[in-house]
Amino acid sequence: MGFRFRLTLAFLGVGILLSLTQVWVGLVFVNRALESDLALDLEKLRRVVLEALDLRTDPPTLDPDRLVFSPELALGTFRLSRDGVVLLEGGRPFPANGVGWWVLATPLEGGYRLEVAMDLWAHSKALRDYLRAGLATLFVGLLLALLAGALLPSPLLRSLVRLTQAIEELAQARFPDPLPLPPGRDELHRLGVAFNRMVEGVRRALERERLFTRYASHQLRTPLAAFCAQLESLEAGLVSWEEARLELKLHLQRMEAVLEGLLHLARAEGVQPRPLEAGQVVRQAAQVHPGVALEVPEGPVWVMGHTELLLQALENLLENAFHHGRPPVHLQVRLGQGEAAFCVRDHGPGLPPPLLARLGEPFLSGSPRGLGLGLAFVVRLAEVLRGRLEVRNLEPGLEVALWLPLVKG
Repeated sequence: MGFRFRLTLAFLGVGILLSLTQVWVGLVFVNRALESDLALDLEKLRRVVLEALDLRTDPPTLDPDRLVFSPELALGTFRLSRDGVVLLEGGRPFPANGVGWWVLATPLEGGYRLEVAMDLWAHSKALRDYLRAGLATLFVGLLLALLAGALLPSPLLRSLVRLTQAIEELAQARFPDPLPLPPGRDELHRLGVAFNRMVEGVRRALERERLFTRYASHQLRTPLAAFCAQLESLEAGLVSWEEARLELKLHLQRMEAVLEGLLHLARAEGVQPRPLEAGQVVRQAAQVHPGVALEVPEGPVWVMGHTELLLQALENLLENAFHHGRPPVHLQVRLGQGEAAFCVRDHGPGLPPPLLARLGEPFLSGSPRGLGLGLAFVVRLAEVLRGRLEVRNLEPGLEVALWLPLVKG
């Protein structure tokens, strides 16, 4: 049983219930109104007869002139009796058993009994007519309920069908387009907004995991190579165990710090920029590449950053400069307005302008091998550390500048 069919049945049931309730309530009120009018007519007829009746004579008499102008007498009847003997009567024939009539009896002085009666035919006919009209209204109400059940759910069903298809695509790791939001601020609108946010959140989460895998394979390559080289030297007897143990421990600590920083970076949370001295960081990065020409301002330059991630970023930039540019390679700390830049420049051919504008995309098509992911890491780091990255051709050479905010105060 489909949702539309169940919804149509629900509309039909509600329509039947409302229509029957309306007919029943209307019938009760109409019956009360008719009974009230009938009781009023009976009372008027009784008063007219009492005014025309003279009980001082024997037998009692009626004044016909008082009865002529009574419209109630045309619809009813009366009789006067004593000890079961009918003495006077008027109007229509008095009913023998009272079926179909409404009888009102009044005891009088002298043992007399006055009975007035009204025919219920008009009352019953009015109720039947109202009931037929109510049943016709019920039929129209059922048709409207069927139409409402068939037509009104269409926008709801379209939204649910789109939502179901989008969920199926999401379950197959295919990210659907954002759902079109229905007008208004109702539950369907809020459901669409919540689903679109969920899809975007899942997309970002998977992208973070993919970036972590890419960055981890890229950034751990150097410390792993050094670790393996140290093990080979130990196996070849070129270094003692004590020397190797210290070096291996340093490499393991370095890999642990890199992994921790990569996890924070990939998830874009948990990285808390801390004050660090820029000159100390660039000197430490230059130790890995002895051919780097350092340019550091006199005196300390304190910036907000993350030491391990910043070292990884500088190593990526230096590695790109040595592998894809030409010496000499310069590593410079440059001061700006409220910020400082870590600049790496080579003297190679640079990059074509179209490719220069797209640097920072992971695995950039058309870029020198290994250049895309390393710069993507630096771009991501700049975003997390609330900095920025500038890349420009200097003819000759390519300069990459990672700008970070200075420590305030």
